[in-house]
Amino acid sequence: MSTFFQQTAQAMIAKHIDRFPLLKLDQVIDWQPIEQYLNR
Repeated sequence: MSTFFQQTAQAMIAKHIDRFPLLKLDQVIDWQPIEQYLNR
């Protein structure tokens, strides 16, 4: 996924974060190590 698209999606989600409570987890959890683990 392109960085630009990712940033745009995150900006849109941030505006509507109250509609997507599960997405708040995405901000709490650090996905970087998980991503690296899965990409092994």
